Amino acid sequence: MKNVIIINSYANTDERRNILINCISKLKKLNIDIIIISNYQDDQYIQSLTDYYIYDVDNILLPEDKSLWNWFANDKETIHVFHRGTSYIVYKHICASISFAKNLQYKNFLYLEFDVDFSEPDIDKIDIILNQCLVDAKMWMYNFHSYDRPAIESRLFAGNVDFFLENFIIVKSIDDWYNKYPFMGSSDTLEYIFPQLINHIKESIYFTNTSVDEFFSNSKFNIFNTSSFVNIAYNVENKFEPLLFIIAKTGKYNILINNQMVLNKDCTHGEWLKIKFLISNDLTNLRVLFNDYIAFDENVSLENIESFKNKCVLYKIS
Repeated sequence: MKNVIIINSYANTDERRNILINCISKLKKLNIDIIIISNYQDDQYIQSLTDYYIYDVDNILLPEDKSLWNWFANDKETIHVFHRGTSYIVYKHICASISFAKNLQYKNFLYLEFDVDFSEPDIDKIDIILNQCLVDAKMWMYNFHSYDRPAIESRLFAGNVDFFLENFIIVKSIDDWYNKYPFMGSSDTLEYIFPQLINHIKESIYFTNTSVDEFFSNSKFNIFNTSSFVNIAYNVENKFEPLLFIIAKTGKYNILINNQMVLNKDCTHGEWLKIKFLISNDLTNLRVLFNDYIAFDENVSLENIESFKNKCVLYKIS
């Protein structure tokens, strides 16, 4: 019985396309069949690189009220971030591709997101996962805690095809997502949903004691999710004083308000930057430079501040 690697892809730009091609090229050295699933229709060249290609026309993103993220909270304030969530479409692709693998009689699978740059030494570790870790276990996953909540890595995991289909809740449509537990009404990302999906099968899972980044220590993951997050938080208590909120990555940040420098700082990955500023009927320009390149440039006034409510909100805790 053969193993298969499943790549979930959305290579809709030249940069993403190049990363996908690089990922496929590295993985092909293992001589393991590859399935790509994507809701962006890739060109014939990319399709020719893989053994099987699945194009899904469905590209439904969850509405912002179903995709709430608590990016920051302490005993004084909470910052909520709303986004168009991908949890549904990603999990649907996981289910569809593994079902496809069953039809092709594959035994074990390794699932990953496409934006990975594997190093040569790390490639062989995939063979260890599929042919050693899954001998006595039915799944290989990384579990951790985030904001004191149990979580499981969703960007790379492995398992037995039949075991997954028999024990995980299968989602085939948006109706399934809204009506099947534990997805229905959830604002969580897959990392927080996965622990609820595996409560009854924990004893069959090999949980690695290192993160995916540590296990593949010489490779780069989440290439297109490592950019800094910059947004303007609407202040519920005082709309005249919104907040510039940044989750930084490693590098130098310059923040200018109306062309006046208010912060010049070298940041580490994941560091929070919060700067309150006053607005009026006149436009206030906010510009953020990361390593001397413009990362954010926005004009704010009392006339348009309400429009930022749908993206980011600052709450005071009484």
